[in-house]
Amino acid sequence: MLAITFPGCAAGLSVDEACNGLADDLVALGFSLPSIYLLAGERLRCHAARGYFQVVDGFRPGVGVIGGVVASGVSTLVPDVRVRPDFLSAMTGVRAEACAPVRVHGEVVGAVSVESRTELPSATLQVVEAAARAVANRIAELGGLPRATLSQRVAQVSVDIAAAGTVAELEDRVVRAAADIAGMPTAAVIRLDEFGTRLTAAVGPLAAALRAWTVSDLDQLASWVIRGTSSHFPGGADSRSEHAFLDGAGVRSVSVHPMVAGGATSGVLVLVSEMPTALAPAVVDSLELLAAQGGALLGLLSALREVSRRADLDELTGLANRSCYPAAVSNSLASLRRPGAAVAVLLLDLDDFKHINDSLGHHAGDRLLREVATRITTTLRTGDTVCRLGGDEFAIVLPSSDRNAAQQTAERLLDALGEVVVLDGTVIEVSASIGIALSASSADAPEQLLRAADLAMYLAKSLGKGRYAVFKPEMQRAALGRRALESDLRDAVRQQLLGVVYQPILDLRTGLLSGVEALARWTDAERGPVPPSAFIPVAEQSGLVVPLGAWVVEQACEQLHLWDAAGGNPRLTMSVNVSTRQLERPGLLDVVDRCLATGLDPRRLILEITETALTGDAATALTTLIALRRRGVQVAVDDFGIGYSSLDRLRSAPICRLKIDKVFVGEINHHAAHVPIVDATLTMGRGLWLDVVAEGVETTEQLEYLREAQCPYAQGFLLARPLEAADVPFRPGDPLPWARYFPSLMAAPAA
Repeated sequence: MLAITFPGCAAGLSVDEACNGLADDLVALGFSLPSIYLLAGERLRCHAARGYFQVVDGFRPGVGVIGGVVASGVSTLVPDVRVRPDFLSAMTGVRAEACAPVRVHGEVVGAVSVESRTELPSATLQVVEAAARAVANRIAELGGLPRATLSQRVAQVSVDIAAAGTVAELEDRVVRAAADIAGMPTAAVIRLDEFGTRLTAAVGPLAAALRAWTVSDLDQLASWVIRGTSSHFPGGADSRSEHAFLDGAGVRSVSVHPMVAGGATSGVLVLVSEMPTALAPAVVDSLELLAAQGGALLGLLSALREVSRRADLDELTGLANRSCYPAAVSNSLASLRRPGAAVAVLLLDLDDFKHINDSLGHHAGDRLLREVATRITTTLRTGDTVCRLGGDEFAIVLPSSDRNAAQQTAERLLDALGEVVVLDGTVIEVSASIGIALSASSADAPEQLLRAADLAMYLAKSLGKGRYAVFKPEMQRAALGRRALESDLRDAVRQQLLGVVYQPILDLRTGLLSGVEALARWTDAERGPVPPSAFIPVAEQSGLVVPLGAWVVEQACEQLHLWDAAGGNPRLTMSVNVSTRQLERPGLLDVVDRCLATGLDPRRLILEITETALTGDAATALTTLIALRRRGVQVAVDDFGIGYSSLDRLRSAPICRLKIDKVFVGEINHHAAHVPIVDATLTMGRGLWLDVVAEGVETTEQLEYLREAQCPYAQGFLLARPLEAADVPFRPGDPLPWARYFPSLMAAPAA
């Protein structure tokens, strides 16, 4: 063992002098960065250091190299602190550290440390251990570490309780600190809040007895507290009968202090002892300060907890909100144990929920969402999680599931939601579409699973709604294709690279051209001709239908002017499809006004809306329709018969024409004597003074049926496919491709 002396340490007349003397001794031995740390309560304080302009101070045992040595009682030499992530230093450039515990009467009370910017010899640890023994011996000779003064202890407690991160941790620190300050072994916290009076924390030999007290007993203790005062129960023979619960617990002295937050008493700090105990005024002052600080921090932590709870809560339904979804999936993935098990994510979206909001109001829609949330939660298992993502979308996380279990859950959900809901006397039939995605591994990302479930959900909707679909990899490829198509379509709309063709609409009474329907067409540079069935749905979903639709209206009206200038029929009408999105936005009227400002007769412009537009946002749609009719523009209902419009809406809506959907026209064949939908629509049109156009005429049987049923107008591939503008027979006397179906046209040229 090295024979090293530490004269500066030995000459110290106090603990601080001994520590500073030791630091000077270590510098004299060639160590430029020595430091001595001693415990003060539960924290390590630096009592001496050399070579530092700043030191780390006030950390707990177990933190950093020094804290680790104090916690373990084992010396350590760290050759390269860069490989120690727990290394603490207030200086840069430190390379190595040697540290040894300081033991006084067998108890670790601190540590001696030497740091260096260069490599430390292995013998350094022996020097540091000798220094630790020297300061330990001198501390023992001086009577040990001085006990902290009351004010020092209170200050330390204030720091400790302020560092508490939870209500439970705060209360535990408060009761332990109170017992230490008062010298009374048992302390407890009684909470007074919206959940009633209850004991929430207790330490000490009488803790179990205190926990056995009734609410009435706790209320009596709490009643002793008046804000700003403390109450004492010294015990004795003259104790009152209502204090029997104290005698029964073996309590002979008690001190009670209010915990105040925001001007209200939120709790009570209680200290009890089996022995009569008289507290000095300074101790009472300290306890009241501790209780006040504890009450303030209790109020703050409770408020933060409520803010956190609300941040994770959907206020409308009481379910978890979108922010909880990632953690629900991640936790479920991390807890997978059963071979072959997976985490299933179900994305549930109500079908046609917007129609309920529009027809019954948002208040009814909110009530429906609450009912849906209740049905979902009562259908799920314990351990399943449901989050409302927003609007009418819900994400359901099934831990430790598989394909069959997920499908069975989806079926139960569809059954539960399929039962009618009655709101204010109105019976509502609810349905939903559900997409299912299953994790492939524990590395799957929550958002990745949600996107997969979203793709499957939209497939379920496209298949007819009210059903579920399971994600398959090819859905992802299809989605990427749709995104690429949308991007290219966006460029085409912006650069006006699309075209317009015109399908003739015939007057079946004469066989003459009555009008045309303008139809958008797109030929992509790489894809070639893109079918309308491929790009129109993409335009609808992305919102591109609004600028695309406006462009088609303007192109169609301009084409009418060109035909007129070339001697065209001045009564020829132009029909243009208008999406529900356009109808619900004021921009449509601006487009129409620009077209009419060119001198176009408004009666020649027919805007075709879908039947579902009459069942959507009725107020907005009706306002726009009325504005169009006031301008003289005609409105037609396209694809009539496949929607849900009522006779009352048809009668009140400012429309002039019905177009029978080609699905019903297709039912006409030589075996059918009658087609009810076609016949009923023609009868309705005559009764409401509406023109009727039959779409999708493709056979001579269909044409003959419609003529015999006195359908006034028709269009379809049998008569003419969509034509380029130059091929439309717009002039009186132009050859008519469909003339062979009309004997009167074959007998004499069209006039």
